[in-house]
Amino acid sequence: MNRTRSEKQHHPYDDSLMLQSLSNDAYLTVNKRLLQTFGPDAAIFLGNLIDKLRYFLTNRMTQDGWFYLTHEQQLGQTGISGIKTLQRIKKIFKDADILHTEMRGQPAKEYYHIDVKALSASLGFPDLSQRGGLDLSQRGGLDLSQRGGLYKDKENKEKENKEKRSNVLTELHRKFLERFPDHWKNDRKFTDALYLFCKSRVQLKKKPTDVAMDLTAQNLIKYRIGVAVSALNSSVANGWTGVFPESVRQTDRQGLSSDDIIAGIDIADKETFTRRCFNPAFDAMDKAYKNQRDAASFAHNLSLMVEWHLENNDKFINNLPDKGQLYRTPTLFIERYIEWLSHEDWIKGGLSPGMFKPDGKMFGRFCDGISNE
Repeated sequence: MNRTRSEKQHHPYDDSLMLQSLSNDAYLTVNKRLLQTFGPDAAIFLGNLIDKLRYFLTNRMTQDGWFYLTHEQQLGQTGISGIKTLQRIKKIFKDADILHTEMRGQPAKEYYHIDVKALSASLGFPDLSQRGGLDLSQRGGLDLSQRGGLYKDKENKEKENKEKRSNVLTELHRKFLERFPDHWKNDRKFTDALYLFCKSRVQLKKKPTDVAMDLTAQNLIKYRIGVAVSALNSSVANGWTGVFPESVRQTDRQGLSSDDIIAGIDIADKETFTRRCFNPAFDAMDKAYKNQRDAASFAHNLSLMVEWHLENNDKFINNLPDKGQLYRTPTLFIERYIEWLSHEDWIKGGLSPGMFKPDGKMFGRFCDGISNE
């Protein structure tokens, strides 16, 4: 019996409601209408094919309603005894023009196509595609063949959710960023890292509270921008909700040379800084510290002094009477400190890296002396 096509283009998604009503889903159940019309073996065979077609349609794995299922899979899924029985049942549906088969691909596989209209007629169902019934093929009804109806509703909902998440992320990034100093806001690497951290928190469905953002910002600005960027990126990479700059700084200089560390200092003219601060101070170091490891340790301490200056410039140095301009930049400030050390007769031998720790006693005496000038 030859297949006949209606003049109107018919799309396989038009058949979704009918296929759903006949589905076995995850269970090997038998639809009563199929059982009454075709008998047990044939009903199980066709019900299993309907399930497979629905799977292909739902996952957009077929454009024309054709799908494949091997004989071995069918025997395992239906319990039908043997290939001959399977072929006999298949012939019943092919003769009724309900089932069509083709060999496709290399190596060749047997593909199946279920004519849902012919199946509906065999079961005594009304033709829902004709005018006067529920027209699934025309606009204005439940059009499952176009990107509308249920599919359109789903797409619209996904689009709305995506836009909502984007708005939440943008607002979170803006609120977080306003808690940082202006020169941090103008640093592209930092703003990008903060955006990725905010995006990670939104995706984890753990948006930080205002208090959490306050505390995180207060903690990060204690460090240089490079450390903050590394801490934020580390949190994103590990799926953390917290940010831990202290752990970054502990490993920040491992394996790095003094040149590498100075290159990462948050200061504009690194060449001048090296020439006027690092070189003269390292030249004055005690010979016990004239090695690569101590040079890196000294460079790291200088980076902490730069951080200290940037954090305390407004509230300490700019308030100095008359002489504030002498200390207005980190380079000038550290240069004055090195000069002060060279005039202290009580310092025996050369300098050491420990003298350049911002929380050390030596640096504290220098700051006290500036305040008393």
